[in-house]
Order: sequence, then structure tokens, then C-alpha cells
Amino acid sequence: MKIKKFRLNDLTPAEYNPRVITLEALVGLQKSIKEFGYIQPIVVNIHEGAKTIIAGHQRVKAMIAQKFSEADCVVVDFDPLKEKAANIAMNSETISGDWDFEGLESLLGELKIDFSGFEEVNLDELADSLDIDLESDETGGGEKKEADSVPEIEKQLVIRSGDLIELGSHKVLCGDYTDGYCQIIIQQWCDFTGNDKIVVNGKEVSWNEYKE
Repeated sequence: MKIKKFRLNDLTPAEYNPRVITLEALVGLQKSIKEFGYIQPIVVNIHEGAKTIIAGHQRVKAMIAQKFSEADCVVVDFDPLKEKAANIAMNSETISGDWDFEGLESLLGELKIDFSGFEEVNLDELADSLDIDLESDETGGGEKKEADSVPEIEKQLVIRSGDLIELGSHKVLCGDYTDGYCQIIIQQWCDFTGNDKIVVNGKEVSWNEYKE
């Protein structure tokens, strides 16, 4: 396996890439990279001098938002047809295995108790999507801990930078408007042109002024 460092802005997304990501999932991916770092390499095809992303399109977006400027990438030299086949194969659920739901439920129950970043990396949403009840007494990966018997403190709503809040048909992204990640999300939400006006901190500015 060949590894090479690339500037992220020099990589070219594959025009045909059939994978898409929701804003909520992109926020979750950004949080995951913030928590765990860069642990899943991007795959780049350098055929005939190109620098085409085969796998990792969404990771590149999230990493740029996290202020990464470059990354070590797995490098291949595939012809166009093999490149497309690799893109599909690397994203295919038919060759990625399935969950052992009993084992997954036990692990998630353990992590919910002991891992402080449980909700930050959307593990709670994974459990919900698979109908895993983490409030059950039988969940938790083994023996019941003494801490479990302590009366539960009423939870307070905590909003963190990067959280995406849905208010009916509206969405609110919490974060620093100077952050590149917020700019990426805003560009995905809205079809802004350079002179379109937006309101930032109570002041009306053009989109170009905002980006600067």
C-alpha cells in the first residue's frame, strides 16, 4: 500500500460519485473527526497525473472544516473504469458486513455509561436508528454498576458548537460564523451569489464580505 501526503484543496472529487450525505450526518462526521482524529485514510487515484478522490469525499469536507490543510492518503493508479468500480466497491454495504445486534447493544450500553463523547459522535442516534433501547436495565454490557442505582439528575439541554437544531421547517446551526465548517454548511444550504445579503451579528453584509 502506497501512502502520500496531499493538500486537501488539491484533491479533485469524482464527478460521478454516487454517494450523498445529509447535513445532520455531515455534522456528525465532523464531530467524529474532532473526537478521534484522522483514522480512516482517503483513497486517491493519481492516474495520468490526476488527484481524484475514490473514497473519502465527505471526510475531505469535514476535515477542511476542522482546519486540516493536508492528509496522508492511500494512493492508487487505476484506469477510469477500474476507478469507478473501486468507488462503488469501497462504499458497498454488501461487502462491509452486518451488525451483531446483541453484541452492538451491549457495547453501546457500556459506552453510554463510560464514554463521555457518546452523544457527540452520534452513537445515540445509531442506537435509535436500529431500535436499540439503551434505557433498558438489560442493556449495558454486563454487570450493573453501583453508579446505576444513584437517582438520576434531571438533564439540562446543552447546546454545543456544531449542533444542528430543527425548528419546524427551519434549521439552526450553532457555531462560530468565522469557522470554515459553518461556511461549508451554509453553502450547502443556500445558493448564495457574491452580492447576496445575509445578516451576521445583527449586521447586513454581502456573502463575499462574510467569507472574508
